[in-house]
Amino acid sequence: MEPKFKLGQVVKLKSGGPEMTISGLVKKRNMTANGRGFTDDFEGNYRCQWFVGDQLNEEVFQEDGLTE
Repeated sequence: MEPKFKLGQVVKLKSGGPEMTISGLVKKRNMTANGRGFTDDFEGNYRCQWFVGDQLNEEVFQEDGLTE
C-alpha cells in the first residue's frame, strides 16, 4: 500500500478537530517470501502531532479517517 499523505503534511480528521501534522508512517515488519529477510510495509496508519495551547499531542490514525 502506498501512503496517501507525506511526512510534514497538514491533515485533519474527517470528523473534525484541530489541524495535525503527519510525523510518521506506521510500518509493520514482515518476513520476505524466501524467509531470508524483512520488509517494512506501510499498512495505512499515520502518527500525527498537534498542539492544544502549548501542549504537544500525538496519536496514530488510520488513513481513511484523515483528510487534507
